[in-house]
Amino acid sequence: MMKELNYLNKETGFFNKILFITFVITAFLILLQASLVTYSVISRYLFTKPIGWIIEITEYILLWSTFLGAAWVLKEDGHVKIDLVVRHLPFRIKWSVELLMYALGFILFLGIAWYTSLEVFDIYSRSIWSVKMLKIPKYLLLMIIPLGCFLLSIQNLKLFKEKISVDKSNIVSGIF
Repeated sequence: MMKELNYLNKETGFFNKILFITFVITAFLILLQASLVTYSVISRYLFTKPIGWIIEITEYILLWSTFLGAAWVLKEDGHVKIDLVVRHLPFRIKWSVELLMYALGFILFLGIAWYTSLEVFDIYSRSIWSVKMLKIPKYLLLMIIPLGCFLLSIQNLKLFKEKISVDKSNIVSGIF
């Protein structure tokens, strides 16, 4: 835990601190999900008393942890990549592909954030509730999608800017 607090102090910038907070919340949600599933299994097989709402809660936690933690994972370069071809390309082409990827990621996730925020607002305005065991306003469950996509778009934009600023020195030094 101390390492994480030191990591937070080393983070610079408001957005990076927001991403670290989303990481901590996501880690807590995953721990909660694992605990709930373990409790559900124990209560089902040892006490023969299954608890139905736990499955529903873990579904919501899965949705929230996915969208809440995605931008932090992108920042830490933790997403799965298939770079078999890209890593063998010349520096200039690889640089261009990465720039294109970050630009398309920014546009794509900003578009998804916009569209899903309109959908969430529509669900809110029509007062739609979940139809499962727990009656929860559906907008509370789904509002993480536009928020997570917005954070992903901003992180893609940051990576795009970093890629351009870091690699300008390589252009001047003649690596291209």
